Parts: sequence; C-alpha cells; structure tokens
Amino acid sequence: MTTDTRTTATDSAPNSNFASIKAVITDPGHDRRVNLLRLQGWRGDKLEDSARTAPFAHKLAPAACGILSLVAAVTGSMALVLVTLATALTGAVARNHPFETVYNAIARRTGGQTMPPNRAAKRTGCAVGSVFLAGAAIAWVVGLDILASVLLVSLGSLALFVAATGLCVPSMMFILVFGAERSTCPYLISNGA
Repeated sequence: MTTDTRTTATDSAPNSNFASIKAVITDPGHDRRVNLLRLQGWRGDKLEDSARTAPFAHKLAPAACGILSLVAAVTGSMALVLVTLATALTGAVARNHPFETVYNAIARRTGGQTMPPNRAAKRTGCAVGSVFLAGAAIAWVVGLDILASVLLVSLGSLALFVAATGLCVPSMMFILVFGAERSTCPYLISNGA
C-alpha cells in the first residue's frame, strides 16, 4: 500500500501558504516585475497602476529605510532613528510611505502614474521596520549599544536587499503567515480587500 505524500491546499496552512508565495512569484501570466508587485499584494486595476509607475518608485521606501538605518547605526544618531521610525510607522498605516507620497506628488505634477495605496503585504515591511527601529531606540536608551547597532544594520541590510532585488521579504512573511488572499487587504489589520 502506498501513501500520497503531496500536500494539498487544505492540509496545512504553512505549506499551502508557501506554495502561494511560489505561485505568486512564478506566475507565467506576468513578467518578473509584475509578479514581484503581486507579491506585495496588488491585484487587478491596482496592479496595472502599480506596474505603470516608474520602476524606481517601489524601491524608494526600502532604499530610504535601509540607508537611514545604516547611517543611524554608524553615527549613533537617536534623532535619525526616531525620524526613520516615524516614516516607517506612517508607511504601516497611511495610504503610502512618506517617500512614496512625495513620489506621487511629483508624478501628479509631471503627468506620471502615481502609486496606488499600499496593500497589507507591503505594509508589513514598514511594520517590521518599526519594530527594529523601536527596538534600537530602546536598546540605546538602556545602554545596549551593540544590540541597537545589530538591529539597525540588520534592518538596513534587509531593506537594501528589498530595494535592490524587488523581492519583498516582509511580504513573503505576511503571505506565509496569513495567506495570499489576505495580502491584498488595504490595511494590515483588515478582513476584506
């Protein structure tokens, strides 16, 4: 007697969510750039709008976060950590990250395509960044300078990886935990798209 060891979508959420990540990233119906945007939660018209933005538009927030975090780690600037934390918190709850909002303002004035509102999967990056930045700030306050530096360098490295590759690791984490369908929700804490 043989047993089938394949996992179906209903057998276990982590395995089916991992399969969802793979399906989103490798969908043959879209090119790589669009699949990476789908990973961040955009679908339908919002995906089309997102794909028509300048290619660098989706890299602004993670690049800024990465650079600011690394500069804060090198300089030991609490003020820079707090400013970066404020932008990350805003990105987690507002329509777009502050740097994307600036991009949208320029795009509107120049006739370019604005970025649509971020989806839950993409907002996860800002939420994760906020945790790292708050942790670094607290670590500095209590005198754990090495821990603060480790948190800032880790965040900076991750954010620059996302900016360089377009592969949003926090979006993958969101899909792995909550599923691809929830990644399209407009907010991190939301039940519907």
